[in-house]
Amino acid sequence: MSKARKTPPLTALVLLAWRRFREERCPQIASSLTFTALLAIVPILTVALTLISAFPVFRDMMQNVERFLVRHMVPESAAMVAGYS
Repeated sequence: MSKARKTPPLTALVLLAWRRFREERCPQIASSLTFTALLAIVPILTVALTLISAFPVFRDMMQNVERFLVRHMVPESAAMVAGYS
């Protein structure tokens, strides 16, 4: 009698998960969702910053937001962006 090698349950689970991951095109779907989320964030930020800048009460907060954006989002063109405000 020959013994058939049986795949350990954990290995079989990992292989099944990997196969399903590829079959369902998970990397493509994840990149699609990321792109869509980034496109949705821009209008939301625009509306939020417009509303904040419309009220003088939020002037200090708006200056802090501008400094943060200039420092972290566009460091190489910070001088040019700061010149427009």
